[in-house]
Amino acid sequence: MTAQRASPAPLRSDQVTVRRAGRGDVHVIAQLWERAGLPPSSRGFRNEIARLRRRDPELVIIALMDAQIVGAIAGSYDGRTAMLSRLAVEERARRRGVGRRLVSALQEQMVELGALTDELVVLDGGERADAFWRALGFDRGSTAAYVVRERR
Repeated sequence: MTAQRASPAPLRSDQVTVRRAGRGDVHVIAQLWERAGLPPSSRGFRNEIARLRRRDPELVIIALMDAQIVGAIAGSYDGRTAMLSRLAVEERARRRGVGRRLVSALQEQMVELGALTDELVVLDGGERADAFWRALGFDRGSTAAYVVRERR
């Protein structure tokens, strides 16, 4: 017999709180990213989040509703370009402005650091993902190829 996970309780409020992720949030963020189907790095989600928080703690941001983490985003900054990555929002919290708030909060942090451009990689998430990013002013470019070589 396979154990079934209980469905999360419905959200009672539409109020979204956004804040920097803390050490105690790592496990929940990792579970969120896993449920969202994001591909883990070779280090795994928990190690990746811990590394991101050590390097740029202000660039790992979570969204809460009813005191529950319902979304997360991470970013990095190379001195010129802001890289947005790993945006995930719980299905039950979608269409409530959570993703938009997370992106906005991360972009604010990037502006404070001096970022001149924002870039992101969109996995083949379909039309909903493309529409979301277009609504925020991002354009799917066709001038560059994203090439990866992961160190193990």
